[in-house]
Formats: sequence, structure tokens, C-alpha cells
Amino acid sequence: MTYDPETATGLPARPADADPKYIQFPYEVDVETRGPRIYWGTGSPEGVVTGIVGDAFIRQDGGAGTTWYLKETGSGNTGWAGV
Repeated sequence: MTYDPETATGLPARPADADPKYIQFPYEVDVETRGPRIYWGTGSPEGVVTGIVGDAFIRQDGGAGTTWYLKETGSGNTGWAGV
């Protein structure tokens, strides 16, 4: 499904039970596999946010080098690196 920014159409509605703190592209729901997600919140994601390699985290209270994180290693809640 293609997203049309002119009409803001082309993406299905977010499922009612979906976590509102991440965006997944392309948008699809699959409990077995998923692509990278973008999370956001306050504080460091290290030791807190569980993700897969390729996920990103935007820290709303971050500063230089601590605002954007990428999950570079592991499959649990460690392996986040500030970029």
C-alpha cells in the first residue's frame, strides 16, 4: 500500500491494541516478524527499551549525542548507542 501525502491516505488505521509510542515502516502488523521501529520517550533507552538491531529511539530530553539512539547490537534492552 502506498502512502499519498497530498490526501493523507494509504495507510490503515493503527490497531486499537498497538503501542502508541512507536511507528513502524512499512506499516503492517505481524506478530512473527517486523521491521525496524522508531520509539520515543525520556531518558536513555539503554536497559529500558527492548528492541531489535536497526530500531531507533528519539530522546525527548536529550542533548548533544544523547537525543538520537540506534539499536546496534543484541536483541534485548541493551545495545543502544547515541549518535
